[in-house]
Parts: sequence; structure tokens; C-alpha cells
Amino acid sequence: MARPHPLLVDLAAGRPIDPAGIDATVVESAEDHRMTGLLLDEVRTAGVEVDRQVWARLEALDLQASVGRNRLVEAAASIHDRLAAVGIDHLFFKGIVEAYRVFEAPGHRPFADIDVCLAPGESLTRAVLALEPDFPDADALDDLVEGGYTSTVGFFTAGVPIDLHIDVVRVGRGARHPAQWWEATTGVAVPGVGDLRALDREASFAVFVLHQARDRFRYLIGCAEFVRRLRAGVDLGRVKALVEAEGLWDQLAVAIEVLSSEVGIETPVTAPASWRTRLWRRLWSPDIRLLGTEGRVRNPRLGSWLMPLTARGRAWETLRWIGRSALPPDARLRRLHPEARGPYLWRVVTTRITSRWRRLAARRHQASGPDRLR
Repeated sequence: MARPHPLLVDLAAGRPIDPAGIDATVVESAEDHRMTGLLLDEVRTAGVEVDRQVWARLEALDLQASVGRNRLVEAAASIHDRLAAVGIDHLFFKGIVEAYRVFEAPGHRPFADIDVCLAPGESLTRAVLALEPDFPDADALDDLVEGGYTSTVGFFTAGVPIDLHIDVVRVGRGARHPAQWWEATTGVAVPGVGDLRALDREASFAVFVLHQARDRFRYLIGCAEFVRRLRAGVDLGRVKALVEAEGLWDQLAVAIEVLSSEVGIETPVTAPASWRTRLWRRLWSPDIRLLGTEGRVRNPRLGSWLMPLTARGRAWETLRWIGRSALPPDARLRRLHPEARGPYLWRVVTTRITSRWRRLAARRHQASGPDRLR
């Protein structure tokens, strides 16, 4: 399964659908594109009878998602309390806050981990140790941040995956103006946790669209979230001001075009006429979009170096960062890959090849295993 079923596209866009047309093929497509929560509620609201096996499959997926969501909410409460206890300023973004803020029910928007960002100036080492005291080599993290070699670290805490970030924009190079994002925050009420600090509607919309673009618009649920964010009300002028300060308005405007076209709604912005917009229209062509888990295997992300490289006014800065990342200090290379042998350049090349192969193998495994439903 790759491109989503047309019935699901209408559901994502908020257009009426015929629930009687829901069959096993639609459910399979919904699983692949993370739309089962929305689909199940549509069936319940319509009150129509569907095939018994189809109904059982949707109910089972809903129960599975509910159990996982409850574990993640409990973990978020613990993470928030532990960071606050040591005075570390932080916010939550993506899944957990948007599931409760954007959608009518949290089950409509699946999420499988917790994303937390530290305020500018906070220590990544200190935050990691507050959450996982036995984290290996935690003392080296701040040096890696200072050198520009890392901006995030992922690990499990209380059995739940967490991604801890120092940059909320997350498209390669760190935000040019991090303070503006931290001034654009609000509280989001999460039942069982209370108010969690999060980006406000405009800042979170900008980050959301950039992340959809970075991931090549893999899942239809992203289009569904885009539509619901627009309908909830977003000041697109303020969104433009935020991302223009980062030099990323060309990319964001084209990404809004893409999301709008996939669900058949009018594009609410006008992209600049530039080589950047022409480039990104070609790179985000229809044949690489909305491929579900197949897209995770086939299409690599474009955010790690190409988005910052094409940002306005950041090319030379990004080239220096790419060069430094491609040729890390020997001490860092030995720490990350103690098994590697041979001269420095040989170890750089071989470790990059093996790391890439392992990531691809992991993606293929995830795409074919039970985790693909998340």
C-alpha cells in the first residue's frame, strides 16, 4: 500500500464520505497513513454497519493506540515534573500537545514518542541526567552541542522513547533566532498532566509544516492535521514573519502549496517567485509524496542539509557546518564508533556507509513490522 485511498483523502479534507464504502482495502490504507482513529470515529458517527472483520480491526487498532497513548501521557507528566524539579525550562511539541489541541479527540492523531525542547542556554547534559541518570557519556553532550555536532539526543525513559532537543525548528542548522520561538509559547491542557508549555498556534504551525516537508509528506494524517489547523484559525502573516526571519519562507510556502493540493483545497499563501521555490516544487514532486511507510524506506529526509543550505542568507554557514559534520574530530569518531579500525579517513567513510545501511535496515523493519501502525 502506498498512495492513500481516495475516500481517506476526502476524510482528511473534512469532506463528506460514504461510510458504506469502507472495506478492508480502506482500512489497510488507513493503517498505512495513520488515519484509523479518524476513520473509526466516522463509522461510529454515521451509525452504519460495516463488515464485521473491518469493524473488529478498527476497534483493535483503537485499543492498541489508546494503551500506547496513556503510557506516553504518564511519561510526559513524569518528564515535566523531573525537569521542572531541577529548574530546567522546557516545552513539549509535536504529537502529545497537538493531539489534544488540534483534533476533536486525541485518538485521531497518533504519536509514538515524546518530543521535548530545552530553552536556549539550558544544558543538554543536565537535562539528560535529570531524566536518565545512568545515560552513558552524558557529560560529553554539552561539548558536542557547543561544537555544533548535535542538537538532539534520543533515549528511553520509563520505557518510553523521548527525543530531547535544543532546537525547536529542527531542519539541520539550529534556529537563527531561537528567542523568537520561545517568546511564541502558550499552555496546552493535557488530561492527566495539566498545562504543558508548547509553541503557540502560529509557531507550531510553522514547525509542523517544515517537518512535513522534511519528511517528504509521507502520511495522509499530516494533511488532515494541516486542514484542521487552518480551520482552527492561523495568522499566516505572523507565520510568514517567523520563518522569514529564519530564511525559510520559500520552502514553507511551497510546502503549504503541496499540502493544499493533496487535499484539494485552495492554497492560502502565495509563494515567492525564486529559484528556491522552483527547486522545491521539483524535489517535492507528486511521485514522492503520500507513500506511507513505503516512503519511509524509499525517500530520505531532505531537512538535514538541503533545507538549511537553501535558506536565505545561510549557505556559507551551512556549508561550513556540513564540512565539520562530515569530518568530525577523531575523538568524537572513536567515541561513536569504537569498533572502527584503520586510518582516520577510512573510518569516516566506512562508518558512514555502515550507519546508513543500519538506518535503512531499521526503516525496512519498521515498515514491515507491527510498529508501522504507529
